[in-house]
Amino acid sequence: MTTSEQETVERLMCWARLWSPLAEDADHDASWTHLELPGVFAALRNQFWNAFHVGNPQPRLPLLLHVLLQREGTSVREEMIRVAQYLELESSDKRLPPDHLAPVCEMLAMALDEDEAVLVDGLMERYLAPWLAKARAEADADLLPVLERFQQDLPH
Repeated sequence: MTTSEQETVERLMCWARLWSPLAEDADHDASWTHLELPGVFAALRNQFWNAFHVGNPQPRLPLLLHVLLQREGTSVREEMIRVAQYLELESSDKRLPPDHLAPVCEMLAMALDEDEAVLVDGLMERYLAPWLAKARAEADADLLPVLERFQQDLPH
């Protein structure tokens, strides 16, 4: 694995922590800083939280891939479960739905780390690239730099 690929794996794990509603504020702050995102997480925390985690009936930019992509949830979750099983990822007591962007970033990092190019390409093509395109189209201007940086950090 190249140094660039190792850095991508590390950054994807930071993205997983940043996207996770289960992470502590300190983890969000540390990930924000490590990813060199503009400003300070605390200053955008409410806007970030409201855009990605809170909404009625759902957030404006849901982190559940099937929701933003308007796909049937069961099949997307089942596919992500198969990916996680293939990668032999262990789950903890605290877990997010398998099609939440945080665990998908972890799966992508693991697939990249294990040189699973077909899996990386499939996750990118079927889920992450379409999610990102839709999220960027619907995001507020303040959050666009976050999504642009996320796009830069994804494997190409």
